[in-house]
Amino acid sequence: MLVDSIESLVRNNIQQAKQDMADEVINAGRFDQRTTQDERRQTLEDLLKEQGETKVDLTVPDMAKFNRMLARTPEELVLFEALDKELTWPAPMLAPSDTPEWMQYATMDALVAEEMQGKSVKGV
Repeated sequence: MLVDSIESLVRNNIQQAKQDMADEVINAGRFDQRTTQDERRQTLEDLLKEQGETKVDLTVPDMAKFNRMLARTPEELVLFEALDKELTWPAPMLAPSDTPEWMQYATMDALVAEEMQGKSVKGV
């Protein structure tokens, strides 16, 4: 019975992972020399449509949930919660009127930014 070295086992595993990834890319992109450009386009449009239908939670977590997401250990969670009790955090901004004046922009600021980017700013 022959036993391969650790290095050759790792190399073989990496080579197999690379081959699997290359096959996945070729299949996903349909770059198989048989698929037409129109079929590739339709596949891409279907994938984008499917991705667009996926619901994403865009809500901002509260401090407790954020601490749970951020903490890597239970000890860090305790530390983060203690820091939150010690520090004075500003109240959450729920409406545009809650935004401090120094953070607000004027209509002229939006127009200048629009001109610089060459894009249209909606709602201004």
